[in-house]
Amino acid sequence: MKAALALIAVGALGVFALAAVVQALRMLLAMREAQQLDAAYDAERTRLLDERDRLLNHLREIRFDHQTGKLDARDFQQLSDRYASEAATVLDALERLDARHGTLAQVRA
Repeated sequence: MKAALALIAVGALGVFALAAVVQALRMLLAMREAQQLDAAYDAERTRLLDERDRLLNHLREIRFDHQTGKLDARDFQQLSDRYASEAATVLDALERLDARHGTLAQVRA
């Protein structure tokens, strides 16, 4: 009888130990997934910020070219409209990305 109880106790301890290991693995996998999501967010945010900066530089350059007479008013307006539209699209994408990332961070907390 004592041997059977000891065997049951050892078995129960084994089950608890296994459950603890499984839970620890689940937590590690969740942390890894969170790190991967953060890395993807950082990479996409950097790409969008670089694109925004590129477009703003283009806008500054065409404004300068227009002021110095290298670019006529019609071409300036067309390029300005194009770059401003593209910049607005990039800024919208940045806002959506930051909002999604903020929502994920709240869920994880």
